[in-house]
Amino acid sequence: MVLNLNKIINRLLIVSLIWLLLEGVFRKWLLPSLTVQLFAVKYALFGLLYFTYFLYKPTLKKAKHPFQLLILVFILWCLFQLVNNPLKAPLLVTVFGYINYLFFIPVFMIIPHYFTSFNQIEKLINLVAWLSLAIFILGIVQYYLPPDHFLNKLANDEQGFAKVTTFIRSNSIFTFVKNYNSYLLLIVPLFITYVFYRIRHNKSILGYALLILLGMLNMFITASRLPIFLSGIFIVIIFIYILFQISQLRKSIIIISLFSLTSITLLYSISSTFQQSVDGFIYRVNMTEHIADQGVEGYSAEDRITDRLTIFKFSEEAGWLGFGIGTTYQGTGFFLSSKRSDIKFEEEGERIILELGVIGGIIVLLMRLFIFLYGLSCLIKSKSVNSALLQLPFALQLMVPLFFLNSITFSYIDNFIYWFSLGIVIAISNIEEKTQIES
Repeated sequence: MVLNLNKIINRLLIVSLIWLLLEGVFRKWLLPSLTVQLFAVKYALFGLLYFTYFLYKPTLKKAKHPFQLLILVFILWCLFQLVNNPLKAPLLVTVFGYINYLFFIPVFMIIPHYFTSFNQIEKLINLVAWLSLAIFILGIVQYYLPPDHFLNKLANDEQGFAKVTTFIRSNSIFTFVKNYNSYLLLIVPLFITYVFYRIRHNKSILGYALLILLGMLNMFITASRLPIFLSGIFIVIIFIYILFQISQLRKSIIIISLFSLTSITLLYSISSTFQQSVDGFIYRVNMTEHIADQGVEGYSAEDRITDRLTIFKFSEEAGWLGFGIGTTYQGTGFFLSSKRSDIKFEEEGERIILELGVIGGIIVLLMRLFIFLYGLSCLIKSKSVNSALLQLPFALQLMVPLFFLNSITFSYIDNFIYWFSLGIVIAISNIEEKTQIES
């Protein structure tokens, strides 16, 4: 019997993607007593996927782009951390570090192997659309339920409920509000560009327009400042790009812009849910700024952004080599000396420098820069409107980590979205190139 490795890879990828999305359903509601064990399932599934893929394709292609070389340098620097251990951390700490930094990197190689046509990408978007409808509705329902309701159960009983005024900050099927925000920041811009894709193909956009409104409502329900700010930037970039780069859709972008502004204003006026969520978000913003005005550091938007952008603030403490990979991970503090706890770190950039040192920080910065430039170049070089519309939301996902505005190292879902987005950009570029050759 000969195994069809290609078919196994494709099925493993779909199962892994579905599990990653639905993990919270099992951890919070179906099997809460196994929440810790279920957390590891995604690593087992993706690990099996990688193993099968590298059995199928045991040799790596020669690097053609600078970002590929920098990824290799980054991996080698992480491996070097095995012998860089000034805190005398046990091997388990290093293993956690490798998982945080490296585990989802192979995703960007496997995605182009699976997605070889626009039709496959459309099928994925349509599947996600149906799932998102249920996810968004659940988020709205949770918003009005009391904290002790079954649907508001958390994966960790020690977690505190996040609230805005008297309402729960919903996390829908996800285990944390942050994970839900990451999902929304990917999905809402994707649905927006896909609306224009459907307009170009004379398909109905009503269902996706509804999903966009529900997705934006859920963003305000989570009441997180940065994701809402970033989604606003993404939407502006998408509209400007289409307006100036895709002449065929210029009239559509103007009409939809006016219709969207009118619809949102009307919904705020007549829908108590929209009013309460938007007002709750504004209240939370004002409250955090008020606390910041009282002299409490780290609350104002300016403080948070500054902390994220100033990644080298602990360069002197970390040195060129850092304290070792995994040493700032929230689950490893118990194994370390007090030297780490003397430094008040929080944001991803600060933690990367502390773990990998100044050299590691420079490598990470250069790697993310060239990955973003690659995504941007694919967008600029694209001669197909279809390619550009599908690539755009994923290219935007490559921009945010460059400025360390989200944590793709210490948040597994952000980590996955980053490498998945790079894979989709490559896949679409390959599809366009293949189409041009065939034509």
